Amino acid sequence: THYADTTTEFVPIDQFEREYFQYSQIKKIKFFHQYRLWKSFTEWKKNVRAKAVSACKARLQEQLFILHPMLRQSLLELR
Repeated sequence: THYADTTTEFVPIDQFEREYFQYSQIKKIKFFHQYRLWKSFTEWKKNVRAKAVSACKARLQEQLFILHPMLRQSLLELR
């Protein structure tokens, strides 16, 4: 049974059983079996990397004189 807004769609039992069997067979394939774990790990890894890049970016902003608006012109003139 599928509900969408105000309409209802019924699936015959033989079609439901066939699709459920196909779904269970697909889930046994290693890629699909490990997909949730893989996706969670990938998202975690992406977030860790983004946080590290952000921290490095902030540290560079603080420590590089060339990026400081008031000191930039003086440094460029000295070169």
